[in-house]
Amino acid sequence: MENLRQRLTVAGTVGGLLLATAAVAQDTGSRTIEEITVTAERRAASLQSTPVAVSAFSADSLEKLQVNQTIDLAFNVPSLVMYTGVANPSMVNLYLRGAGEQIGGLVTSESAVGIYIDDVYYARLGAANIDLVDVERIEVLRGPQGTLYGRNSMTGALKIITRTPDGEPWANLSVGYGRFNETLVNGSVGFPVGENWAASFTGQYRNRADGWFYDRATDERRGEREVMTARAKLAWIGSENFSAVLTGTWSDDDNDGLTPVATNSNTLANLTGGFRTTQSPKQPDGFNKQKGMVLDLGWSLGDLELRSISAYHDVSDLFSFDLSGGVEVAPGEFVTLIDRRSLYDTEQFSQELQLLGDAFDTRLRWIVGAYYFDEDALQTITDVIFFVPILPQVIDQSTRSYALFSQGSWDFTERLSGTLGLRYTRDRKSLRGQIDTFFGSGIPFEVDRSDTWSVWTPKIGLDFQMRDDLLLFSSISRGFRAGGYNGLTVAQPTVFNTPFDPESVWAYEFGAKSEWLDGRLRLNLAVFLNRIRDVQQSSTLGGGATLIQNVGDVDVWGTELEWTFLPTERLELFGHLTFQGENYRNLDPESIAAQRGVGRLSHLPETDAKIGLNYEWPLGAAGFLTYGADWGYKGSYYSDAANQPINLTDSTQLVNTFLAWSDSSRQWRASLALRNAFDEKYYRIGLVLAVPNGIRFANEPRTWMATLKYTF
Repeated sequence: MENLRQRLTVAGTVGGLLLATAAVAQDTGSRTIEEITVTAERRAASLQSTPVAVSAFSADSLEKLQVNQTIDLAFNVPSLVMYTGVANPSMVNLYLRGAGEQIGGLVTSESAVGIYIDDVYYARLGAANIDLVDVERIEVLRGPQGTLYGRNSMTGALKIITRTPDGEPWANLSVGYGRFNETLVNGSVGFPVGENWAASFTGQYRNRADGWFYDRATDERRGEREVMTARAKLAWIGSENFSAVLTGTWSDDDNDGLTPVATNSNTLANLTGGFRTTQSPKQPDGFNKQKGMVLDLGWSLGDLELRSISAYHDVSDLFSFDLSGGVEVAPGEFVTLIDRRSLYDTEQFSQELQLLGDAFDTRLRWIVGAYYFDEDALQTITDVIFFVPILPQVIDQSTRSYALFSQGSWDFTERLSGTLGLRYTRDRKSLRGQIDTFFGSGIPFEVDRSDTWSVWTPKIGLDFQMRDDLLLFSSISRGFRAGGYNGLTVAQPTVFNTPFDPESVWAYEFGAKSEWLDGRLRLNLAVFLNRIRDVQQSSTLGGGATLIQNVGDVDVWGTELEWTFLPTERLELFGHLTFQGENYRNLDPESIAAQRGVGRLSHLPETDAKIGLNYEWPLGAAGFLTYGADWGYKGSYYSDAANQPINLTDSTQLVNTFLAWSDSSRQWRASLALRNAFDEKYYRIGLVLAVPNGIRFANEPRTWMATLKYTF
């Protein structure tokens, strides 16, 4: 606590000095806050005129915030909790406004926050921690997106928009070297192909050759990771009435898995002798390989616009490690107690059609559409628990989802508008597979079942443009997360064969988007109440097994404030502040959550904050020097519905900083970036295996990266 108070004092002092500097600054200049165009409502519009709570990041802000992978958004978006869970580094657990998914490494898992890359929905959280190379912008939509986005966008949507060639030539190349012998090379190039086509190629190679975790059982370092990504785009630019973009993607992530810290779940004593130390004799291993194609077609038909998005995506994923973290049975003698290996392959195809238009002298803006999603997934989980081989669990799941949707906005006056939308979704899932009949029996129990769910997700909204730089908006909307199957049940056939129903939310939201001081101060506010029904809660059963149940109903409420301030021509201040709370309205007395005396909703920090700055010094003919720093704070939360002490992630604060030089033409950029500058230590997730045995997963230590970049 003393350390926390000291750092809070430092952060407050720095913030106070900056504000004082701003107050006495004479040169306010004419610079205004960067305008960002978003497509949150499926058509391009200004961020400040879009009546949706959106956190938007341009390519420049992503670079300054050191958002290099999806997971780096964790401390940059209000109400967002995101971390690498129990699988491999390509996986994320993702929560927003009280709902999310804890077991992202399973093909049966469904996120409550939809992930979209170039408007294509990607189902697998096990492949969601992607390297962000040549990204144009990121939009994080907070609140249900059940009408326009639908599938599993229950409490939000994360949209990644990559750069598309437009016929103008451009190129950039970046090389870097960092702590733990990490090397980085990335580059992209765009160019015209004849008169009617344009193409681009993007690639990155990242290799962390030395680990950041110590294994005392083998006297080796863990945490090595080698990632290669590539993307190619071909765009038709020969007509104003027709557009076509063909995108191909490929990535290969090889790593040595994850490293649990063996912990006494009763006393929370670390059994390994070090914070980032494991003690397993097993060599961990992991990989994640992805490839995909997207064809995006658009036609302008007078007052109508027709769009077709066809996409295919393939994922192969492996993780293998000692889930127990290793046990020391005698001084210097270690054994593996839970040897887990998972291998899965998934293929998904999706097709979306959109028809957009305006009517009544543009007073009515409307969209209708249809969506189809098809995924086949096969996963095999092999366990050796307490030296007893368990018959491999085989999960063969297929998902077919169909949706029709429509939304329209009507201008009652020049300043008052209303929105009405509705979506119908029908999901059909099939599960075939096998599991050990009981612990170590070797007798397969076969499962073969199909289930169907359907849901209506409407939206009603009202927004009022009080003045040109002040928008007030309110909405009532519904979102849902699909029902599904328990995929990690370890010799418990009844649980494996028991589905859980969809989870849904009715959300009530009020927001304000405003700019002040001639466009130098931006304040965006959102106040929400989420009434979540049939909450899907995950609880550990021991022995590496988990159970997802619909435990009841819960209310989640919160206030989110985001700001950007340009007190001078060269100084930018930014941040956000969130307060959240929850209350169970109804709790199934038969659920594990009720039987274990649940207290708080998991993954819901009561406070979430961010403060940052960027300052640029002009150096005349020598160019520019830029300094940036940001401080993020996230309150404590539990990573399991049972709220046991080992599941508690303490309040956390991280400081990142960078110093960069650019030449006067801004073609060359040299930078030194520091992440987790104070080497904050915390456990991002904890699990009970078999009392008193448990494990926790530690965060990464302080890292640095020196980079040289050239842009043409």
